[in-house]
Amino acid sequence: MGGRARIAAETPDEQRLQLVLEPVLQEAGWVIDHSLDRLWNRRLGSRWVLEATGDGPRAVTVLTAPQASELSRVSSAWPKSHILATQSFTADVSSEVSWLPRLVPDYCFPPGVGADPFGITAKFRLESRPRLVYLGGYTHGAVLTRLLETASDLLTVDGELVLPDSLSLRAAWAPVVRRMQLAERVVFLPSLTGPEMAGLLLGADVLLALDPTDTGRTLASWGLASGTPIVAQHSPINEALFGPAALWVYEESASVWRRAILQALDRVPLRETLTDRALAASEAWRLSEAQEAWTQRLKLLER
Repeated sequence: MGGRARIAAETPDEQRLQLVLEPVLQEAGWVIDHSLDRLWNRRLGSRWVLEATGDGPRAVTVLTAPQASELSRVSSAWPKSHILATQSFTADVSSEVSWLPRLVPDYCFPPGVGADPFGITAKFRLESRPRLVYLGGYTHGAVLTRLLETASDLLTVDGELVLPDSLSLRAAWAPVVRRMQLAERVVFLPSLTGPEMAGLLLGADVLLALDPTDTGRTLASWGLASGTPIVAQHSPINEALFGPAALWVYEESASVWRRAILQALDRVPLRETLTDRALAASEAWRLSEAQEAWTQRLKLLER
């Protein structure tokens, strides 16, 4: 008899994880229940709650690339919960945690079979180079200011800054974007399908993770799988997500960010190194290969 997975995916990044994890759960014999609106405490970083048969409402907690401190907080809050954690580049492997590969659709990896790079460029008229794609959240004003200042300094002649999952912000941002002369450079996108998002990441020139605390964890994993060079603000959360596969920026300055992005764009050996590291780090996350480990672990939890 399988367990019951109660899932509430509220943000586009959580929905991307849901897109991949739900079929894996079902393959392992779990029943999906969307009846509850909120099943996690965001401060603790818990994103998924699985209810094993007869074991209570928080029998299993699933965390994506957690830091050691996050694991400790979740363990303290729910000491009886079994933790499934996907690969983190900084947390020590613990016997109390089941470590599993991150789950990334195969179409996210080069050459992108099943992705939709041409559809996404035509649909949203993505025509300029360099194409910079943002991987962070939209809640921290200082981060967003630095993002736009960097784009203003860098995209003076051509190029575009693409903001996934941001269409609802376009009206509020319009005056600022016009004032900074970025009206033709900033592209606000709605939530995309999986193949569309994969096509966007594969077709980008550089991926930007400016936010030190609110990088989309699923989007970051998909970005690594694409092999597109990543420039990231150094922080504990981002280090757990990207490990050795990002060009790290240690200062919070638009001018420093501009220089880092130019290096990632223009220095061919650096681009090749970042691509090689990203693909090496993410190879084991291919859904076609990683699903078996998840299925086996989920079936063990039923016992």
